[in-house]
Amino acid sequence: MTRREAGFTLLEILVVVVVIGLLMVMLTGATRFATAAVSRGTRRADQSEATTTAERVLRRLIVAAEPGALPQPAFRGAAQGFGFTTAISPEIVALPGMGAASAADCMLRLDPAAHRLLLTLSPRYAAGPGSGTDAALLLDGVAELSIAFYDGANWHSRWSATALPRLVRLHLRFADGTAWPDIVVAPRRAAGAA
Repeated sequence: MTRREAGFTLLEILVVVVVIGLLMVMLTGATRFATAAVSRGTRRADQSEATTTAERVLRRLIVAAEPGALPQPAFRGAAQGFGFTTAISPEIVALPGMGAASAADCMLRLDPAAHRLLLTLSPRYAAGPGSGTDAALLLDGVAELSIAFYDGANWHSRWSATALPRLVRLHLRFADGTAWPDIVVAPRRAAGAA
C-alpha cells in the first residue's frame, strides 16, 4: 500500500473542515432569519387579531350609541378621546360591574405616552349613573387616534349636537408607523333618522 492510499492529507482535512464551517455559518444565518420572520409574522398576526377585536367592540358600542340630552352632546370630546352613552348589549352585561345596567357611559381615550387605547365603561342604572370602572386596555401600540363626525354634509373634528352624527370615523396609526383602515360606523338611531 502506498502512502497516498493510506489516508487523507492535512490539506484535504483542512478543506473539509472549512467547508463544514461555512455550511454551519450559512445554516445558522438561515435559522436566525427564519426565526425572526416567524416572530415578525406572529406579532403582526397578534396585532391584527387584537385590532380586529377592538374594532368589533367599538363598532358595537357606537352602533348602540344614544342621543345626548341637553346640555350634554351625544358625543363628548375630540382629538385623542371621546365619550358617549350606549345601550347595553349582552356582551357588555357580562362584564364585571355592569349588573342590571340599561346603558353605559363609554370613554375612549388614547394614552400617547404608553401608546395604549383605553376604554372606560360606567354603568347607568334606572336610579342614575353607577360608579365608574377602571380603564381597560382596548388596544396596545397605538400612537395616534383621530376622530371625525359626519353630519350628512361635512366631516367635523368635534361634535356638539345632542343628535347623533350620521357617521363616526376613527383612524388609528400604530407606533410602528402602520395605519389600520378607517373604522366608519353609523350609529343605529342616526342611521334610521332621515
